[in-house]
Order: sequence, then C-alpha cells, then structure tokens
Amino acid sequence: MALTLRATLRPSVTFAEPISITCGEKAGRVGRAEAARKEQTNMTRAGQVLTVVVVASLGIWGCAQGTNGESAEQIKRLENDCKVLKEDYRSVAAARDRLRQQVSDMEGEKTQLQKDLEAEQALVKEHQALVKERDELLQQISARTTERDAVQGQLEQVRKGLRSLLGQTEAAIAPPTPALSTTAPAGSNKS
Repeated sequence: MALTLRATLRPSVTFAEPISITCGEKAGRVGRAEAARKEQTNMTRAGQVLTVVVVASLGIWGCAQGTNGESAEQIKRLENDCKVLKEDYRSVAAARDRLRQQVSDMEGEKTQLQKDLEAEQALVKEHQALVKERDELLQQISARTTERDAVQGQLEQVRKGLRSLLGQTEAAIAPPTPALSTTAPAGSNKS
C-alpha cells in the first residue's frame, strides 16, 4: 500500500516531487533520502556562511594593504602615466583632426583640379578643331590663289590676243597714210 503525500518540512523548503510513504523495506530508503536532503540543506547554509566569512576577511585584508607606501608611489606613478597618456591622446586627436582637415582640403583641391583639367581638355579639343579648320582654310586659300593665278594668266593671254587682234584690225581698217616726202616745199625756206 503506497500513499502519496506532498509534505513540507519547513515553510521555506518544498519538495518538487511527491514523497511516497510505504511500509516495509521501502520505508527505510525514504527515511534515508529525507535525512540526506536535510544534510544537504545544512551543508548549503554552512557553505554560504563560509563564503561570507571568506569574502569579508579578504575585504579587510585588501583594505589593510592600501596603506602601504609602495602602493601610494605606484598610484602616483599610474596617475602620472595616465596624465601622459591623456596628453598623448589630445595631441594625437589634434593631429588626427588636422590631418582630416588636410584630407578634406585636398579632396576639394582635387575636385577643382579635375574641373580645371576637364576645362583644359575641352579647350584643347576646341584648339585642335580650330587648327584643323585653319589648315583647311589655308588649303582653300592656296587652291583659290592657284586658280586666280591661272585665270589671271589666261586673262593676260586673252588681253594680249585682243591687243594684237585690235592692232591687226586697226591696221586693216586704217587708210594708207601718204608717204612723207623728204623734200621741202619751195616757199618754205627759211634763211
């Protein structure tokens, strides 16, 4: 016959699983389990008390160590090191800020130079186009000059041809002119 009971030994301790109370051989085992649990609870309290005592004694010992002269010197040395590190940090931070400003300025200058370069490249392309146009115009002028010289030469030949024709035509049309005598008329002697 087995009875299942939920029992509390103390108001602060409850068992999560039900305890079985039986008669006979099993009853001895249950009693031992309960005794082991009580011992565990007592051991836990003893461990807690021991922990508190150890922590308190270490705290007292640590406070007693702080009055040493060596630790005061070490504290001063560490404070000086801290001051030096703070000064180093400030100088490094100032250098960092200065370098960031320089980088920003250089990026602005780079952008301006890029724009100037693009403008220069546009001017170079325009200059090349103008040089090409100039060369083409020079070739056209040379061709026109050659044409003009050729036409002027032809005009001169036509003019000479017209003059010779005009001279031939005048010669053919003009009446023969009397020949002039080399003798002088009789009444025209002058003395």
